[in-house]
Formats: sequence, structure tokens, C-alpha cells
Amino acid sequence: MGIKKYEHLLTRFKGGYRMRFWRNFILFSGIVIPLLGVWIILNPARISISLIGIIMISAGLILLADYLNNQHEESQIKWVLAEGTVTFLLGAMLFINNNMSNHTLNFMFGVWLLFLGCIRIIAGLKAKKLHMSGWMLIFAIGILTVLTGFIPFISITNSAILISLFFIMEGFNTLSAYHYLEKL
Repeated sequence: MGIKKYEHLLTRFKGGYRMRFWRNFILFSGIVIPLLGVWIILNPARISISLIGIIMISAGLILLADYLNNQHEESQIKWVLAEGTVTFLLGAMLFINNNMSNHTLNFMFGVWLLFLGCIRIIAGLKAKKLHMSGWMLIFAIGILTVLTGFIPFISITNSAILISLFFIMEGFNTLSAYHYLEKL
């Protein structure tokens, strides 16, 4: 008798509530990550590579958890798995080895943004194929992210400015991922 009383809660939890919980975390990441980028621009002397690594590990874990919670839609969101894995791994590298040179750090962030931009372009094209509204926004953010990812390869710029720009772009990427997942 006791289990029957709470059975309706378990059914609801298996469905939309758990999915909504993780997607809200993606939305939260999409807001917090660009704010971190702005904070880095305003306080370049206080950059902590370990803190950035922890934030990226958290963002990667949130994306991986969302992917695992939505395996029934697996064919449409494999890019969430790829993005979560790459973000987690880069965050772990930053956390473990926080004595990287500026060139190495810039290069890693550039490759990360090139990868994320390509994923977003593919997601935008897939959204277009599925006749989803907002596909152009996802596609445009992908193009912008790819262009931003090329900055370390063509220009020597202050690491703080580049890292902040990368985080602002990743925030836009995360918000577009949230928008895409909401349309599924």
C-alpha cells in the first residue's frame, strides 16, 4: 500500500520532470558562462585556470547527464554527448595542469571553439531538416563560434581577453543548445 501511494510521482519523474531539470541546468550554464567571460574581462589578474577547469567540468557533466536522460532521442542529440565529453575533458586538463603557457591555453580554447562551432552548424542544419523554428540562430551561432575559434591561430592576443571571449561564445552555444533541445 505504501508504494502505491507514491507511484504517480515515480512515473512523472521518469518522464518530463527529470528532463526539465537537466535542461534547466543547461539554461543556467548558458547564463553563467558568459557572465564568467565578462568577469574575466573586468578582472584579468584574477583568472584561476583551476576554477575555469572546474566550471568546464561542471558544464560538461551537465551536458552528459542531459544526454543520458534523453537516450530515447539518441539519434537527434548525439552532438550533446560529443560537446559534453570534449568540454569535460578540456576542463579536466585545465584543472589537472594549470601551469600551461598562454599559447597552449589559447590553442586549446581555439580548437574547443572550432569543434563546438562545427557541432552547432551541424545541429542548425539538422534543425532545418526537421523544420524547426530558430534553426538559423543555431546555425549563425555556429558560424560565429568557428570564426572566434580561429582567433588564436591568426593573432597573438592577451589570454584573458581570449578566454573571456571564448566563454561568452560558449554561453551563446549553450543557450542555442537549450533552444534546440526545447524544440525536440
